[in-house]
Amino acid sequence: MKLLKATAIALLAATPSFAGGLAAPVMEPEVIEEESAATSRAGIIVPILAILLIGLALSRDNNGGGQTPE
Repeated sequence: MKLLKATAIALLAATPSFAGGLAAPVMEPEVIEEESAATSRAGIIVPILAILLIGLALSRDNNGGGQTPE
């Protein structure tokens, strides 16, 4: 009988440690990645290179401006 009483007391003493219900869920914050600075500069590099190549092609005129060498 003492064993039954000791078991009942141990069970009653252990139940409050499980009381309290479910804890509120913890939501992780949404991760937002920023675009790198290199992609924003790529929009200006291509037109600058195109202008430079066109200028280089125009400056290398083989005729010398339409004049014939003497």
